[in-house]
Amino acid sequence: NNFRVYFQTDGPMVMSPWDQDTTFALPDPDSDNPLGDRRYQEPGGNLAIACNQDADCRALWRDAALDVADVLEDAAVSAWITGLLAVTQEGLDGDPRGDCTVEDRDAQRAVLQDWAPDASARLRASWE
Repeated sequence: NNFRVYFQTDGPMVMSPWDQDTTFALPDPDSDNPLGDRRYQEPGGNLAIACNQDADCRALWRDAALDVADVLEDAAVSAWITGLLAVTQEGLDGDPRGDCTVEDRDAQRAVLQDWAPDASARLRASWE
């Protein structure tokens, strides 16, 4: 799951992670964030390392990140997240699976709620 496999004709296969968890950023071991902060300001995933070594790739990555920051800057994103959290609360309260504690679940939802208002500024700062 979340890996691309490349079979070289004259060498061993290469597995490259492609999801947001390890492609462009590794988890921050010093984070208290229950969702696991990602160090986008110090990317360390396999593709990030390769992209940073190529000026054109890094410029495209920066442009894409700043495009995302533009979207996150819109106050509607925070309102949408607030609304999403509200409409999913009832389903979570009635979920019998109990995959995580109510406290952990609520802490993770609070992180998302707190993240939205300054996400754009944090993303922009990571590219300065």
